[in-house]
Amino acid sequence: MKAGTPGCPDLEDWLVSHLPEGARVGCDPWVHTVSGVRGLQRKLAEGGKGQSLVPLLQDGNLVSKVWGADQPPAPCAPLRVHDLRWAGEEVAAKLGRMREQMKAAGAGALLATALDEVAWLTNTRGGDVDHNPVALSYCLVTPESATLYVDGAKVGPEVAAHLAAAGVEVATGATVTEVEVDLKLTGFRAAQPGFVETSFSTIAGAGPNGAIIHYRAQPGSCRSVDGCTLLLLDSGGQYECGTTDITRTLHTGSPTEHQRRCNTRVLQGHIALDVAVWPEGTPGAALDAFARMHLWRDGLNYRHGTGHGVGAALNVHEGPQSISSRFHITTPLAANMVCSNEPGYYEDGSFGVRIENLVVVVEKDTPYRYAGQQYLGFQRLTMVPIQAKLIDTSLLSAEETAWVDGYHREVWEAVSPRMQDQPELLEWLRRNTRPLKEQLA
Repeated sequence: MKAGTPGCPDLEDWLVSHLPEGARVGCDPWVHTVSGVRGLQRKLAEGGKGQSLVPLLQDGNLVSKVWGADQPPAPCAPLRVHDLRWAGEEVAAKLGRMREQMKAAGAGALLATALDEVAWLTNTRGGDVDHNPVALSYCLVTPESATLYVDGAKVGPEVAAHLAAAGVEVATGATVTEVEVDLKLTGFRAAQPGFVETSFSTIAGAGPNGAIIHYRAQPGSCRSVDGCTLLLLDSGGQYECGTTDITRTLHTGSPTEHQRRCNTRVLQGHIALDVAVWPEGTPGAALDAFARMHLWRDGLNYRHGTGHGVGAALNVHEGPQSISSRFHITTPLAANMVCSNEPGYYEDGSFGVRIENLVVVVEKDTPYRYAGQQYLGFQRLTMVPIQAKLIDTSLLSAEETAWVDGYHREVWEAVSPRMQDQPELLEWLRRNTRPLKEQLA
């Protein structure tokens, strides 16, 4: 059968009719058009069989996996400048016309993905496709900038000067391994005053490795972190003044709605435990459900404790306190104990998320003191932003949104004075501690 001939069903209709109920259709976003994906999504939804389309974002194209080591390398022909006498119009003029049309259409950006469009727009030519003088590349145009995404090895001095003169920035992108992330982070820690050593082996889990709770990246077998990776990063240091342990989950590209929902449920559990207040004599097991209840409502959970004790320039895992479902640990949480607050969610073979702060138990000034008891709560010690793009604000209550904004304000006030001599880092901190409404606008 050949598509488009009489009697040959469309691929979308064939999938709906031949696949069982609840089937998931994998799709590589890199090789399908937006309209094609939307059409397939619509057909699957209209089929009434609960079928869905799943983007293969983490594991990549399955055909490429079949190739394995035999897959031919990506083309690497150099770019060349297409002379103005043949192009007929300067790049700057073309960008000006595009921006006028963007403004008229109310668009904030134009993404050129067709290779011939990129070549026309930048007055360049390549040799990545036989018989077609184009290069594997993309170009993003905004009212203030233009960025060409291309393999940097293809950009020689003449092309670089040509693009720079036209106001086009070249972003070659970067791919690093989990091991390189570990080494880089450890290097940053080692440069801090008072650093002694790491407090445990760093967990840098990309994609499905993030679902392995005590994962350790190894050279030769670790995964790469590129521009579309969900990365779970759990690390800590031993310093002369104390011991740290922190986990943040971040996406280097655009997270899926499912990833955002899961991460937001974890965040809600983190907040619920952070703001909990309890009477003295209460063991950590009594608080564990606070961190899990939002996950439970979605039928989700995690298979590790919610919090452990942390030593003062001592062991990163220290008893006798624990916040977990291990009900036989009855040691009460007492003032001045340091604990972790680290709910998570792990989807085997896909991804993992965890949000971890260290907190110290403090006395709370409550309106009443029933039976003369003192009431306790937590004070946050960890000051690092939580990535906004992984938060689905539609799931948050007003109080939870206020907690995130308040925490980020606290981070800014505590950390920004230490960055006055590092303007780039200070700007990064400012952007990532703004109110959620501004960050996600």
